[in-house]
Amino acid sequence: MDTLEFIMAYEVGETDEQETIEGFQGLIDTGLVWSLQGSYGRTAMDLIRAGYCFIPGEQPKGSYLSALVEQHNPGQGERDAAEAQAYREENGI
Repeated sequence: MDTLEFIMAYEVGETDEQETIEGFQGLIDTGLVWSLQGSYGRTAMDLIRAGYCFIPGEQPKGSYLSALVEQHNPGQGERDAAEAQAYREENGI
């Protein structure tokens, strides 16, 4: 489901829990969530605090998404975290 399809389906209540989490993660990844109406940003922050979504480069170990990544691609979460840390160090972030 692309971004526009997700937003349209979400607005009319046609997304299930998994689609909502994945859709919001996509909006967070692109940064678009912070430009949409306020309820999107608030929902994104709620999902981040609950561990269902993460800010790119800051995926907390033990989050719902990291568990899914680990289940489908063992070791990927650790590799992603190491790459994100290296990127932050190289770019002074």
